[in-house]
Amino acid sequence: MFILSFKTSRLKLITAGVAVLAAFLTIIYAISSMATAQTGVKPEKKTDATDNGQRLEFIRSFGYQAKSDPVEVAEIIIPTEFDEVYLDYNKMQKEQGYDLTGFRGKRVKRYTYEITNYPEHSAGVRADILVSDGKVIGGNVCSILEGGFIHGFSAPVQ
Repeated sequence: MFILSFKTSRLKLITAGVAVLAAFLTIIYAISSMATAQTGVKPEKKTDATDNGQRLEFIRSFGYQAKSDPVEVAEIIIPTEFDEVYLDYNKMQKEQGYDLTGFRGKRVKRYTYEITNYPEHSAGVRADILVSDGKVIGGNVCSILEGGFIHGFSAPVQ
């Protein structure tokens, strides 16, 4: 049996601990930066949406005007397994800086507002905002009319 001992000062131990912590944080930052660079997805936005005024302001930030009260408020469950439709929907979310994969199996609220100034559509356009813990986690703008459309929040508002 071998016993190895060495003598060191408290200052050297603290310095070594700080160096290890700094190296660890650098590695975490590098991994996070690489993931963002590879996917093109920015870290999830943290827009407050706890009250109606914040949600309306969120909609206005994209150039839309909406009626003051939601057309519908629904509690939905994000599926635990994404089918083809949800994979496409989440791709759209990722393109606008959101990602629903971390919300699989969770209950979230969907607030639906009627958009009143969408170009070339005087009616039938809605904005859906998905909210969890008072924060926007995704959503879309869509037409509920025949031959409709769906896209992220950024749009051709003129």
